[in-house]
Amino acid sequence: MWNVTSLMGKEPELVCEGPTLTYGHELWVMTERTRSRVQAAKMSSAIREELGVEPLLLRVERNQMRWLGHPVRMPPGRLPGEVFRACPSGRRPPGRPRTRWRNYVSRLVWERLGIPPG
Repeated sequence: MWNVTSLMGKEPELVCEGPTLTYGHELWVMTERTRSRVQAAKMSSAIREELGVEPLLLRVERNQMRWLGHPVRMPPGRLPGEVFRACPSGRRPPGRPRTRWRNYVSRLVWERLGIPPG
């Protein structure tokens, strides 16, 4: 955390965008609730420009797409890659199904890079 009083000349603002806020973010499913929580933690644009820090949501999404490359590139036989490519069978609990990470990241790649899911 940094105290950035000197940057703005106003009341002190604490900046905490490092690992504390984004721990494990590569595997988050970015629901509206999660997105609003991340946006609530963002700092003002003037401080961001002064420090040269990219927007937190952009960083989370970019790292999620980068992490996706690891299991995709894994050769057959590696357990993490096999788990990623597996299609579970069986019944799901009743009610609206939770968004799976795989579905979320497929939609993210489609929206950001234009690569269709498949």
